[in-house]
Amino acid sequence: MLLTTGKKGQAVIPETITGDWLLDKVKSVLSFQDAPLVQINVTRELKHHHSRILFFQAIYASEFTQGYPVRWIAKIRTDHEGMAEGAFYQLAQEQGRTSALPELGGFIQLEEGVSLLLLKNMQQDYRQLVSDQQIFKKGQWQPAMPVLKGAIAELARFHAAWWNSDLLQSRSDVFSQGGWWGRDQTFASDQDKRQQQVEQFLYAQKPSPECRHLLEQSVDLLPTIEARLNTQPLTCVHGDCYPWHFFISRTDQSIKLLDLEFVGANSPAHDLVALLMFWRGDVEAVLLGYFRVLEQFGVAGYSMEQLQKDCTLAIAGHAFMVVQDWLRGCDQRLWKNKLKGLVRL
Repeated sequence: MLLTTGKKGQAVIPETITGDWLLDKVKSVLSFQDAPLVQINVTRELKHHHSRILFFQAIYASEFTQGYPVRWIAKIRTDHEGMAEGAFYQLAQEQGRTSALPELGGFIQLEEGVSLLLLKNMQQDYRQLVSDQQIFKKGQWQPAMPVLKGAIAELARFHAAWWNSDLLQSRSDVFSQGGWWGRDQTFASDQDKRQQQVEQFLYAQKPSPECRHLLEQSVDLLPTIEARLNTQPLTCVHGDCYPWHFFISRTDQSIKLLDLEFVGANSPAHDLVALLMFWRGDVEAVLLGYFRVLEQFGVAGYSMEQLQKDCTLAIAGHAFMVVQDWLRGCDQRLWKNKLKGLVRL
């Protein structure tokens, strides 16, 4: 179960989330007739940026619970509208995009500003591949190769399910165009503003010559980025596809990609660059592996050469996001490690 909150002040979220509070919210709108829900036990809580992620177990009044969610996940956040993620899950369910979200069981509105997402197949205990704090401390991410390949395959499966879908253009309430700069629709077209922001960053931070070159080059690429966002092929991107949004099963090592509040229409490279910027290894080999998985899922008309070009543009786009992180006052370990990783790519 994934619980998101709406605008600040709309929903009253207690400082300490208990099983009783969750049980009361769920039972107010949801009925398991064959096996009534009688108890929820919170087993673990993670602090993740501005979010709180809860892991908990559901206990039913009957042993006949096949198909009912037992291990659930809740995400609680109070400082953003939060409805984009719910709208995306609803759309995926309506369109039968099960190949993208096999774990999706349903979307329910609990109250104003509080939404509930049921996730099937979460019967196993999942953990983050890596926490953001671990990456901030080390400045890099070095997973075992089978783990990296699993994350790449999961991402390719997600992208393939939405490849060149008409919904990417017709459902602007769900898919922001680009997703390069939050949900700013004028990201690439407002070149003067972006150049001023980069100059402000360069003057204040005085980064290395390599970082300076990347940022200045990114300004020059803005028209090309804008043109690419209006050219097929596009897909639905996660939009915030850092390693800490991947969860791995402790049982069979299967991997899930969660936290889809920033989905957007973009090239797949936007997600790939986010996933790989903290990793040190043979990027070309990983991209080739991703490309082959896309082909296995039936994606055609996209070449390895185009993927490499898209990665160049995505690196530029993420360089601007470093500037955004700085302007927003984010932890400097985050944006400094991002910038170093983008230079390496």
